[in-house]
Amino acid sequence: MGTINTEILKSSFSKNNVSQYKLSILFGMDSLCYYVSDAKELLVLRKIDFDTSNKHTSLARHLDNTWLEEPTLSLPYKTVQVAFAGPHYTIIPNRLYSEPDKAQYLLPLKTPAIVSESIFVDAVPSVDSQLIYSFPTDVVTFFKTTYDGKAQLHHSFSSLIDIYSKKAGTGKEVFINIRNYTVDAFFFDNKELIFSNQFSFQSDKDFVYYIMLLFDKFQLNQMEVPVTISGTLSADSKIYSQLYKYIQYLYFIDLPTAFSQDADLKQHPAHLFFDVLHTG
Repeated sequence: MGTINTEILKSSFSKNNVSQYKLSILFGMDSLCYYVSDAKELLVLRKIDFDTSNKHTSLARHLDNTWLEEPTLSLPYKTVQVAFAGPHYTIIPNRLYSEPDKAQYLLPLKTPAIVSESIFVDAVPSVDSQLIYSFPTDVVTFFKTTYDGKAQLHHSFSSLIDIYSKKAGTGKEVFINIRNYTVDAFFFDNKELIFSNQFSFQSDKDFVYYIMLLFDKFQLNQMEVPVTISGTLSADSKIYSQLYKYIQYLYFIDLPTAFSQDADLKQHPAHLFFDVLHTG
């Protein structure tokens, strides 16, 4: 059973109108967040943490349980966008990419835990590259079956790279996105993506270590290069205070323009749902 730890449900949401609504889902190995919107506003937003106490429960089983507990997810929406925040991905510049070799690009990321997987490719025109990644095959089947083949699948990194590349300035800049105990890190130099990776952490020391490793690897000046933060990190957290000891300029990202005037969202930190709000 999952735990709902964030919820927005507006009175304007009506099951009678779902054929005009868009459903956007972002999920990873330990949690799921989704929102429903129409042409004018966000109507529903929920974040659910999976019960990961049983390490043998598959991701597909977590999804099965969540859909049983969340009937809103199974309604017949006009469109369904699904973003997977999975760890097995790589980015290949278009000039080097070969479609027949797409599965080969992921071979260095193979682990014994991966039994069956399907390979997908997202075009990322903002950085002139292709993002190759894998979905567990039973998860792909779950979404295709649940939404009669209507669900459009992509990797969360595709959306993040696209929006960060637009927000990056003319100098060096680091962006980080946090979901529970996972951090996505991106380094841009003059709007060019130089580095991106996903790290799992268990403590504030782990978190700071990975960010400082990025700074050390590219010899970035801690007193000059800004870090822009999105996701589940607050200014009063231990992680933030530790990071601030090393990085001079820390900023929280703004809400996407389409949602910047939403009164319900404004009751939460603007950066909290940045990644899921960019899945659609």
